Amino acid sequence: MIMPPMHGELKANDFFVYAACDDIYFDMFGKALVNSVVKNTDAQLHLHIFNPRDNQLLLLEGYDQVSVSYEYVLPHVFNTAAEKWRQQPPRYKKSNSIALGEVPANESISTRLLDSFTSIFTKLQKPNNLEYLRYVATIKAIKRGADKDIRDRMKKTYYACARFIRLNDLVTNQMAFLAIDIDAVVRKSLPLLSPNHDFYIHRVMGKKPRFLAGGIYCNNTASGSSFFNNYSKLLLKNISKDYLYWGLDQDILGELVPKYNWEQLPLSYVDWFMNSDSQIWTAKGKRKDLKIFKEEQEKYCL
Repeated sequence: MIMPPMHGELKANDFFVYAACDDIYFDMFGKALVNSVVKNTDAQLHLHIFNPRDNQLLLLEGYDQVSVSYEYVLPHVFNTAAEKWRQQPPRYKKSNSIALGEVPANESISTRLLDSFTSIFTKLQKPNNLEYLRYVATIKAIKRGADKDIRDRMKKTYYACARFIRLNDLVTNQMAFLAIDIDAVVRKSLPLLSPNHDFYIHRVMGKKPRFLAGGIYCNNTASGSSFFNNYSKLLLKNISKDYLYWGLDQDILGELVPKYNWEQLPLSYVDWFMNSDSQIWTAKGKRKDLKIFKEEQEKYCL
């Protein structure tokens, strides 16, 4: 697909906070985020909105501390990307083993039996086809998100990826920024982090270590700009080929981040445990429904 035109511009001249959402998530989380940034920090906030309503844009015009960009995306542009995942890919890559049948003259029965048992054992192992794993991740996300269909998930995947492409388009000069998810509340001022690293990002450890796209603090360095430029190019490459799946943005981070001078983003800047002394609370997954988060969010929804 070809990305639609972007409207609006970035007004910040130095450090700013960035978030993106569609019109629905703006109603659910955007107002609280805007008011929390304005009340608790001196930083500029830039919002990128997918398919905004006129009343939402009009509301944001009343904030001197906020700038806005937006784009309009039609549902049919995700048809091609959705079509790829309508059929489940094979769980396993093709192996050299073949089923029992007529035994070639140069092979023994025992050899063929061994190959057959090897094939059965392989099927008991974890799936090793990357396409299948991406399919499963996408289908699980559809169920968790109560999506209408696969096309709806492709749209949400586009939003998750395109937000960083738009951020890279907006930042024409080197400057520091903090990109966060829209379902966050900025509770305190945001001290600038050390310039000794090009950017800060939170890496989750454990069985499935990965970098989280929900909080990236980029310093005003050439390498930091290079990172976001390359991240944007890789995301755009997938979008232009209509190759979208849930987790794409994180997979590319996993390949790209280790090549740069990065550091762990302090948990207080992306805290889904909601500690009282953290700068930012982020409502990952079902945490959106937690009473403690809802009460914090309500402080800024007026």
